[in-house]
Amino acid sequence: MSSRLPSLRKRLSRQFVLLALLPALAVPGATSALQVPSLIAQAESHNADLALAVRDQLRLQLDVRLRAAAHKMKGSCGTVGLLAAQAHLASVEVAAKDSDLATARQHVDTLPSVFAAGMAQLRSFRDGV
Repeated sequence: MSSRLPSLRKRLSRQFVLLALLPALAVPGATSALQVPSLIAQAESHNADLALAVRDQLRLQLDVRLRAAAHKMKGSCGTVGLLAAQAHLASVEVAAKDSDLATARQHVDTLPSVFAAGMAQLRSFRDGV
């Protein structure tokens, strides 16, 4: 059982090749490590821009839908004689058209009381009181 070692020349040539390849392997690794923070910053910036675009599109869709709903309800209220509710819904419609969601929300929050008052007036008219 003789275990023959490779010659010194072969061992040195293998080591030389490995040492020669080390920089070739280290450069892509170092480059990747240096690019990661930049890539993360780019992704964060892109995600922030995308989030703003999505928010703006949602606001636009909400404005359009709120304005359309207020317009339809305003017409229905005028048809049945709920004139205060009709005026109130006109305010909602204008606020939605102006993209003033805070004002529109305030008007929407008070709609139940405006409708209740209008319905009470219609009942009293119906009952002849």
